Amino acid sequence: MQKMARSTGRRATNGLGLLPIPEALVDALPIPDVARIPARTVIALDGAGPPEAAEFQQAVPALYGVAYGLKFAQKARGLDFRIGPLEARWWAEPPPHALASAPRDTWRWQVRLGVPDRISADDVTAAAEAAVHRKGGKLEGNEAALLVRRLFIDAQPMGRILHEGAYGDEGPSLEAAREALIDAGLTPAGPHVEVYLNDPRRTAPGRLRTVLLVEPAR
Repeated sequence: MQKMARSTGRRATNGLGLLPIPEALVDALPIPDVARIPARTVIALDGAGPPEAAEFQQAVPALYGVAYGLKFAQKARGLDFRIGPLEARWWAEPPPHALASAPRDTWRWQVRLGVPDRISADDVTAAAEAAVHRKGGKLEGNEAALLVRRLFIDAQPMGRILHEGAYGDEGPSLEAAREALIDAGLTPAGPHVEVYLNDPRRTAPGRLRTVLLVEPAR
């Protein structure tokens, strides 16, 4: 039976300060395992379609804009946190279609960024409104930012693997993570989560590093 990786539940650190995300989200290896991902608080934005579509391309900067607004507001109160890696949850509608074989217009996603648990829904609303109404700001008039919400994600075991290479080549890595869940006596569900450890705008496809997490059926 597949051995489950232990998770300390500690928040990941990265040099200058605290990242408000569990270490288990970023410390995966190219060898599949099953890790218990601790509960966490994120800000999130939901949408539909493939990643190259305008909706996704607008959602990511909107999410980052709100995250940095929260960071600066917290810093003004004598608190601070680091902006961690982007993560996205992917699935297809209607279930149980596999994402790889589903038409791309049926794809659904939720982009997320980890934030400290102390961040409230009111904090998120205030940061989003400030960003959208700031004259000359990068998010001026970006209505997508107003849809960003605070979300609490429960702890759960997930099949996990570090994928090294292009996003389009993730299929075998995802299958390995699914097999790890099955070996642990769990049934894989349709959705999976991708944690992007580097920026595709500045990284060659073959050097991309992405943590893939497969959800179990509930």
